[in-house]
Amino acid sequence: MQIDDRQVRRRARGRIARRRGALSGFLLIVLGAWAALVPFIGPWFNLAYTPDSSWQWTAARGWHEVLPGAVAVAAGLLVLFSARRSTAVLACWLAVAAGAWLVVGPALAPVLHTGSLGSPTGTGNSRQAAEQLLFFYAIGAAIVFVAAAAFGRLSVRSPADIRYAERSIEAERRAEDERLEAARRRDEEQRLAKERSERERLDRERAGNEPAASDRPLSDRPVTDRPVSGSPVSGSPASDAPASGGSAPGSSASGAPASGDQAAGRHGYEPMPPPH
Repeated sequence: MQIDDRQVRRRARGRIARRRGALSGFLLIVLGAWAALVPFIGPWFNLAYTPDSSWQWTAARGWHEVLPGAVAVAAGLLVLFSARRSTAVLACWLAVAAGAWLVVGPALAPVLHTGSLGSPTGTGNSRQAAEQLLFFYAIGAAIVFVAAAAFGRLSVRSPADIRYAERSIEAERRAEDERLEAARRRDEEQRLAKERSERERLDRERAGNEPAASDRPLSDRPVTDRPVSGSPVSGSPASDAPASGGSAPGSSASGAPASGDQAAGRHGYEPMPPPH
């Protein structure tokens, strides 16, 4: 089956295999989930910003941690499951924006009046630096890096995309051919069933209109139902005649005509005497 190259290029331009963004999407989901949950579960790992109690909500945490984390998770899901190139590229841009907001958000919090993020609870400088990186800067930079890598991979039409487009077009054509063949077989079966029912109806009508054999006139009866002309009927005198040698009445056994006396004796009356 010949496939048009222009159709393949158009399909490859708009469609991608879902496995193209599998790893990037999974990493974006993990990083986004960590960014959104770390302010609430961080105290379990001795990582916290003030207030350092688990599952305590503040407006600053919602704007600067939960929101970018949720956007990164949504972008990762789109990159992971989308089969359209435009959708996957848009998801990459959303992930880049979420990561960038994690990086620049703490510096802009006093300007935007989104609330206080608190301060790291670590006792040493290294501990406080680790908390700042794991809450904002490192996570945001990692999200930006993964999203940029996914964007570069998904925005280019690769030979794998061409092969995927060819396979998808062939699969669609096979499905269409199978659908047409099934429709043709169904129409043929319906036509045959209709013809069979019509023949049965005509046969029933013909059988109901035909008269019985005894009601038919002699000329319309079959040959086997007609009496044969000249054949003896049971009980007639001809059937009681002797059939010795197969000779006919009035003839002798040798084939010569029988004499008058013989004929008279056979028919039961006295012969007339000859004239004197």
